[in-house]
Amino acid sequence: MVSGLTTPTGDTTSTSILFFSENAQRKLLAQIIEYALEAVHVDDFEGVSVDFGRFFSAMREANFDIEFVHRRRGLENGISEGKLAGIVFYRLTRERIINLNQSLLKQGHFQFLQEEVMIKIIGALLHVDFSDEWIAQKIGTERSEGMRQKFQDLYNELRYISCRRHYNQESLALFFDSMVYLQTAIDEMRRISSALKDELPD
Repeated sequence: MVSGLTTPTGDTTSTSILFFSENAQRKLLAQIIEYALEAVHVDDFEGVSVDFGRFFSAMREANFDIEFVHRRRGLENGISEGKLAGIVFYRLTRERIINLNQSLLKQGHFQFLQEEVMIKIIGALLHVDFSDEWIAQKIGTERSEGMRQKFQDLYNELRYISCRRHYNQESLALFFDSMVYLQTAIDEMRRISSALKDELPD
């Protein structure tokens, strides 16, 4: 599994910060390969290739961006998980890391494969489930009775934006930080609900 995000802290005037070590990058690459192959049938494995050079290029840029943000802001307590996730997701989706052969490309359901894999990677890093059951059952329902506004499909919105629309690290950071808050709230509600059920008489 991909380990959770931790933030670089301490003296911002020190030497270069390598947030993702070489070992961490190799583990991340292995997870990307695993997720990509999970998405296709075993007979189609040869149709999927992962460009190591583009991956490591993206991670170099991510490490540079993280160091820049850390030094610019002078954050003694580090950088938020959402900001880190925004930087990593931005860099990984800007490069064509996962490539498919023509046979797989003709199958429409694979057109967002790279973006889906990278969303899954970020979810693992943040310990966030973008398709959590509680979120999924709210999609398309009214926020409150009589309101026209309805809950949106966050997963598909993120996937669509990362494929078809302009986005930047800052907007991604806000989205991912919000998702961390949402997941925490969902987990807390479940914990409270479970505790209340345990207290009820048989």
